[in-house]
Amino acid sequence: MPGVLAQLLRGSSEILRLASFFDATADPWERMPHAVPAKAFGLASERDFGVYLQGPSTVQARNLEELCAWLRCCDAVDDNALFFQPDYWQHPVTFEHLRKGDCEDHALWAWRQLHRLGIPSLFMAGLWESTAHAWVLIEQSPVPCLLESTAKVGPMLHPLPGVRMRYCPALAVDTQGRTYVYQGYPRFREAGSHKESPPSGR
Repeated sequence: MPGVLAQLLRGSSEILRLASFFDATADPWERMPHAVPAKAFGLASERDFGVYLQGPSTVQARNLEELCAWLRCCDAVDDNALFFQPDYWQHPVTFEHLRKGDCEDHALWAWRQLHRLGIPSLFMAGLWESTAHAWVLIEQSPVPCLLESTAKVGPMLHPLPGVRMRYCPALAVDTQGRTYVYQGYPRFREAGSHKESPPSGR
């Protein structure tokens, strides 16, 4: 485990802290607050997450229904086809202009809009089944909801208990910049933490 963690963190005390947290028998959704560099979320994740919340928006979704309706009109396209590179993270302002992108582009836009609406949420990276993926978790009481922002058919919003077994979370960030590491992180690293295709038919 330390060899894997060294790619994410610096300093032996941080590695030991996380090594003691991880447990192969634990619930993948169990999390721990921990400082995580943006690069750990994906190959091309290089900006501070606060940057994605900045800049003017041309879309003013008034509620969750309008947010989901706008996303349904966007195309799920992988980065190789759109930008001719394996991974590229668009700023939400760019995504609004192109109206196409892969899972993290959809999820970052939704996360930003939820923040504007005052709805607490997490941008999350992990696995959907066996594919690296990004989604949004709406932290509402009493039941959190998973927002599958790439869904083009069927519902986008799912009460977490009904879909949690299909998703394996690795890392998350809230709109205050606080980051979290999940028990699913080692599985995410073992899978290569790169996207194979945009899973758009949830």
